[in-house]
Amino acid sequence: MGIFTTNALNIELEVNDNDLRSQDKKYQALFLKTSRCNHSCGPNAIWRFDCLTFMLTLSAVRDIHLGEEITISYIDPFLPRHVRRTQLQSKWNLLCHCMSCDVPWTFAGAIS
Repeated sequence: MGIFTTNALNIELEVNDNDLRSQDKKYQALFLKTSRCNHSCGPNAIWRFDCLTFMLTLSAVRDIHLGEEITISYIDPFLPRHVRRTQLQSKWNLLCHCMSCDVPWTFAGAIS
């Protein structure tokens, strides 16, 4: 269960209930390669799940250099740094040291 909790991605599926109403339901799923991507608050890739085809697509958001790790964001990367760090610590026991989080405090205050 620990691997699932740590590596599952949150997806939404459109489900028809007995009243024939359509609604989105939230689930978690493991994907062979994308679930193994590490986190960055400034990721070089994003993923998208298509509930009609049950396919997950991983796309680069910038050039990825040879040998560079492919990263995704586990959380909303536009949240303030202290909120991102709190969420990452509480769910994944992770203290993020990506370039977005390790900006010196004086500089971070000027851009936040």
